[in-house]
Amino acid sequence: GDGKGGETNATPYNTYTTAQEKLESPMGKRIDYILYTAGPNMRVSSSECKLPLPRRIPTSLSSKEVSYSDHEGVCATLRIEDVKEQGPDVRNLVRQKSSFCQDRHRCVKSSIELIDKALVAANFDRLFYLGSFFILLLLFVASFTEYFLTESFIIDSIVFVYRFILTLCSIYSLFMGTIFNRKEKNALLGSKATLQLIISEANFDFDM
Repeated sequence: GDGKGGETNATPYNTYTTAQEKLESPMGKRIDYILYTAGPNMRVSSSECKLPLPRRIPTSLSSKEVSYSDHEGVCATLRIEDVKEQGPDVRNLVRQKSSFCQDRHRCVKSSIELIDKALVAANFDRLFYLGSFFILLLLFVASFTEYFLTESFIIDSIVFVYRFILTLCSIYSLFMGTIFNRKEKNALLGSKATLQLIISEANFDFDM
């Protein structure tokens, strides 16, 4: 296309756009993209890019005139051409495949490194929350010593609130250090395994 159209964020007519955004980007921001690539013996180009949805939610669905979202929907028309008759450029295809594999390999490796850092942070969080749990538990047990045994109603009330807060914090720390931490680590490990599989498949395809 001509590069015009497709501004999906901070559009001037969007009800979620702030006055500051209208000053900074009078026509809106083009930050949402439709990615595409051509296969062997194919040529693809975009001929049109537009915002297909109405500017406002129908009044039958909303009591106020508001936009669907702070991001508009985006639609693109792609022109696909078969260039098989011209004969495939094998060297160009190999070069494109090599470049694509290298870029994808770097991207996936960077993602794995981020996941490894997140796993280290998750292990630290587990130790922190479990350590906090045991400290809070000791403080809770200590509140039953003779130093807290008085006949004052005010002090007894304060101690009750103190124990209640310790109980809530202990339960929160225990769950964060066990169940939620385990779920987070499992999700990270699953994502890492998927990325490692992508790398192995890319290496196999490149060797082929």
